[in-house]
Amino acid sequence: MILPIVPYGDTWLRQVSRPVPMHWQGLKNLLENMWHTLDHAQGAGLAAIQVGTDLQVFLADTGEAADEPVRKAFINPEITWYSSEQLLEEEGCLSIPGLQAAVPRAISVRMTYFDEDFHAVEAVFSGPLARIVQHEYDHTRGRLYLDYLSPLRRQLLRTGLERIRKGKASCPYPLRQADHRK
Repeated sequence: MILPIVPYGDTWLRQVSRPVPMHWQGLKNLLENMWHTLDHAQGAGLAAIQVGTDLQVFLADTGEAADEPVRKAFINPEITWYSSEQLLEEEGCLSIPGLQAAVPRAISVRMTYFDEDFHAVEAVFSGPLARIVQHEYDHTRGRLYLDYLSPLRRQLLRTGLERIRKGKASCPYPLRQADHRK
């Protein structure tokens, strides 16, 4: 099932997600619906909080154009190390349709997480996957890429952000109606 995505302006996006219980019965269904939603929206990543579930789950898909395509789920992730070297690149977000901004991110990160079979994993990610992982991890902590922008850059995006917040943004995938918009 394709789930509506929580749009910018909804306070839900600022919540810190809860850990997924080890034997939670709804995990398989949630992941399946999230993959359908991500594929439909043609995104690179999707966090559960973006589809109205406050659990520490996200998906990452580097796409087939990547040198080594990766498509995986991350459950109860924790970034344990960030490289000191950063790269400034454009980022977008399915909850902020139509807008992008250059965001500094570590070029490599080390993360512990559980895979979809709840096997513990520790891995280092670099390149595009490192950027996706950091972006989606931030969602599980109630942060958006906008938080990394200068006040001037945020001001330049203000009109577009207001359109999204008011439900007037053009979007090729379903957005959830937010009761929290002003």
